[in-house]
Amino acid sequence: LTHVNGQVVIGDDGKGKDEALRLLEEAGATRPLTLAFGEPYLKRVIFEKPDAVPFTIGGPSEFDLVEYKSPDGGPKRIHVKGFKAVDGVAEHSGVLLGDHLVFVNGMSVGSACRWIGERETPAFSDVMDMIENRNSYPIGLTFARPQQTQSRLTSYFSASPKNEDNFVMDTSDTICVTAEKFEQLGCVLESRNVVDVVVTDFEAVPGPFQATMRSLKDASTNRFHLSIESVNGQFVPGYVTTQLVRNAMDRSWKSDNRVEILFCDDERKQWLLSQQK
Repeated sequence: LTHVNGQVVIGDDGKGKDEALRLLEEAGATRPLTLAFGEPYLKRVIFEKPDAVPFTIGGPSEFDLVEYKSPDGGPKRIHVKGFKAVDGVAEHSGVLLGDHLVFVNGMSVGSACRWIGERETPAFSDVMDMIENRNSYPIGLTFARPQQTQSRLTSYFSASPKNEDNFVMDTSDTICVTAEKFEQLGCVLESRNVVDVVVTDFEAVPGPFQATMRSLKDASTNRFHLSIESVNGQFVPGYVTTQLVRNAMDRSWKSDNRVEILFCDDERKQWLLSQQK
């Protein structure tokens, strides 16, 4: 609440609340009653590990934190500068360049169709449609790794039908990957030998912390104006370092599978307080 009938009711140490109550008591029965509200500068965010996947990529290490000293001489703050991208679930699970995608949610694709002897093989575009379809998630992908005498890079860059003929199910290693969202996969797939689907590159992906915080970024500047006010209800004093804050988050993430952080939009707070009498 910022105004009652056009009068400012913002202040420190409860003065704003007292002024708001006084004005409401005086004009509460008068109509029209005009109230104005401002967006809160404190934002509570709870990060939790998902249950649907065997492991979680990213974590508190995604935060790019800096120590910020207010120019008005106020206490030091731990500011969110941004986020670091992380390895996708495919790379984290042990998938390598040249591995073949053979099953999508139990459905055979690529080389697996040849193994099983199916007459029709899904086109590469159909495979990508399945992977990119949000209704397919959580998704289970199975990759197979050919056992070949030549080096993996040589095999990858010189893939030929002859090499693929030696790629059989009984002698191949398989890697299973589970993801909650397409954006977590972090692997680039291409078609080889018309029907085979092969991993050709890896990409860093936004971790769960970064994905959760997107809505709090200033759309006009593409920056965060947030400082960490508390971690799991514990106030962050001015003498702590970024490493101490990150350690506190890491402990909670590992032991409790969750972290609760209260952020303060310092610029919005300063603006609101500048409106007081």
